[in-house]
Amino acid sequence: GGLPLPRVVELLEQVCSAVHAAHQAGVVHRALQPDNIWLEPARLGGFRVKVLDFGIAQLAGEAPDAPTPGAATVPTGSPTAPSPALTRAGAVLGTPLYMSPEQCRGEPLDARSDLYSLGIIAYQMLAGAPPFDGPVETVLESHQSTVPPPMRRDGRGGGVPAGVAQVIASALEKDPGRRPPTALSLAQGLRAHSQGLGQVYRRAFALYSEHFPLVLRLSVIAHLPLLVVVLATLGMSLGGLESRGTTGPVIAGILRLLNPLATVVAATLVSGVLAVLAVHWELAPLRSLPLRWAFDLLRRRRGPLLRTSGLSVVRILGGFVLLVLPGFVVWALEAFWAPIVLMEGLSGRQAFARSRRLAARCRGAMALTIAFMMLVPAVIQGVLGMDPASAQGNVGTLRRAWVELASLVGILTTPLASLVVALLYLRARQLGGETLEEVMTRADGEAGLAGWERRMRARLPGARTDPASGSAARS
Repeated sequence: GGLPLPRVVELLEQVCSAVHAAHQAGVVHRALQPDNIWLEPARLGGFRVKVLDFGIAQLAGEAPDAPTPGAATVPTGSPTAPSPALTRAGAVLGTPLYMSPEQCRGEPLDARSDLYSLGIIAYQMLAGAPPFDGPVETVLESHQSTVPPPMRRDGRGGGVPAGVAQVIASALEKDPGRRPPTALSLAQGLRAHSQGLGQVYRRAFALYSEHFPLVLRLSVIAHLPLLVVVLATLGMSLGGLESRGTTGPVIAGILRLLNPLATVVAATLVSGVLAVLAVHWELAPLRSLPLRWAFDLLRRRRGPLLRTSGLSVVRILGGFVLLVLPGFVVWALEAFWAPIVLMEGLSGRQAFARSRRLAARCRGAMALTIAFMMLVPAVIQGVLGMDPASAQGNVGTLRRAWVELASLVGILTTPLASLVVALLYLRARQLGGETLEEVMTRADGEAGLAGWERRMRARLPGARTDPASGSAARS
């Protein structure tokens, strides 16, 4: 029977990481199969995966092998007869179940051939058997012309999510150009489609609790302007200055307008910084990033961030003015703009267009997230008796002051909602087969390097440092 989906994704992520490293070095494996995937038992019940047997590997673009005397062959005269490149000893006998169509035809191979083999392996891990079986000639012909049958699983393995099946089917495309661009794209697509919305929320809560001191410090700093506005409003309310003379009502009105503006600024800062930190926490969990680095990134991109934030508020309010539903739609489809501005360098309409493309990959999740962002503060305010409706009528001054503090609930709720949006942003990228390493490096740059890394670069001009892992090597 098939293996459990979480275990399949866990193992294939490591396999794809190893294969991607080989591809980056210009090496095509050409013989990927389960026998060449070694599971080294680790503690706590896990495995460390190693890809073995590069015996018939070749450099990408290298000419096919010359015939090997005495090698095993498939009878000639049939459309599936292999070229001399496939008659190498052990090639046909050992790997026909996992050969790509172009490998079956004896064509020059590149990394996309290995992606097809990875798709066959993933299919077998989930379904319990490879898609094609039988005599060698039949298998080679099937790889070239037969669509793999739908994956079937027994009762122990459960069903295969449609998204996961679609990712595997893309790796099994006969046309190499329609397969995922890299092995990492294949792995990240499997990871994203195997996770439900519940896992995203659980991960957001886990990050929120794990990094709570840093998250709280960030949120308090971002909400300082709002805190000043709220305290000024409370001072005027408790001192009875709101209705004194002609300046009292004017100042009170200005403070009422500044309250939502300060709230938007705080949410923008928190969302942007946590989007970047969430990427690092997901890809490099052991690497510690100081809050100073995050604010340095904000300083470098504050202009596009603030301009896009203001334009976002105008677009959302315009939707609510025209009709309530369009406001929610705009909010849901363009909620990724902050991560996009900081992580991808886009701004304004380009950021909104990019956000809509990403949100289209997970519309249901975005709708539920917007509902979550609205309901959580309302529930907390209701539990604490901060509902603005309770301050209407003839109530005491202290009661009204308590309700004024309701806007500060965002110090606790905004970071959590921002983490959910950030993780959904990462998931939406993965759903499209996009890798995260490039975008993390783009946002990281020199400023994100640790002190020892910067010193190494200064002392060893020929050294290069991998920002994702913190490893260094002499180039």
